[in-house]
Amino acid sequence: MLDAIRLGRFTFTVFLILLTSCGNSDATAGLGDPVELALGESVSIESEDLSVTFTAVIEDSRCPSDVQCVWEGNAKIKLTLSKLGASDKPVSLNSSKRFETEVSYLNYRIKLLDVSPQRGAVSSHLGQEDYRVTIIILID
Repeated sequence: MLDAIRLGRFTFTVFLILLTSCGNSDATAGLGDPVELALGESVSIESEDLSVTFTAVIEDSRCPSDVQCVWEGNAKIKLTLSKLGASDKPVSLNSSKRFETEVSYLNYRIKLLDVSPQRGAVSSHLGQEDYRVTIIILID
C-alpha cells in the first residue's frame, strides 16, 4: 500500500513537471534582433517591458509553388502588442510590400520580415500551427 502511494505521488509530480513545461515558449530579444515566432508565441524585449504575440494568420493568398501567378499574393498576420502600463494593441501586418508591412506602437516600430513556410502546391493545405513569422522591433 505504501508503495502504491509513493508511485502515485511520483506519477503526479512527473505530470506536474510535464504540464508546466508544455506552455507556449516565450522568447526574449534585444531591440533590432530578428525574432521568429510560432502561432501563440510571444517575444519580450529586454529592459523595455514590451511584448509581441503572434496571434493569427488572417489570410494567405501567396502564389503556390506549382502555379505561375500574376502577382506574388499576400500573407496577412495578426500580432498583439503589449507594454506594461499601456493598452494592448492588435495589429495586422502583410508580407506583400503593396500593403502595410510595419506598424508604430508607442515609440516602437514593428516590422514583418518573413512569413513561412512558403505556400506549396495548390492541393496542399497549411494549418495555422504550421506558420512562423519573423519580426524585428526597433525604436521609432
